[in-house]
Amino acid sequence: MPLLETLRDNTTALVGVGIGIVGAVVVIPVTISAIGFGSLGVGAGSTAALIQSAIYGGAVAKGSVFATLTSLGMTGKISVLGGMALTAVAVGGHKALGICRKG
Repeated sequence: MPLLETLRDNTTALVGVGIGIVGAVVVIPVTISAIGFGSLGVGAGSTAALIQSAIYGGAVAKGSVFATLTSLGMTGKISVLGGMALTAVAVGGHKALGICRKG
């Protein structure tokens, strides 16, 4: 299948991949940071600090969602993981649309 035909037939998937990349690079890190998960840990007075204080106190369990978000905020790895997740959702959605159209 020629490249242009492949691109035309998979426009939805390509748009989804683009959204996944933008989400991973821009939206997700900004959102995580706005909540209070930053490069120095949980920001004082942030929503994340409020959640930590109200739910976890000083004992955040290893592997918990809160611990994972803190780690991702500090390391910046959210971009890679978020991109992979959003791309998988986009490709899955594209496949589901193709099945619905045929069925």
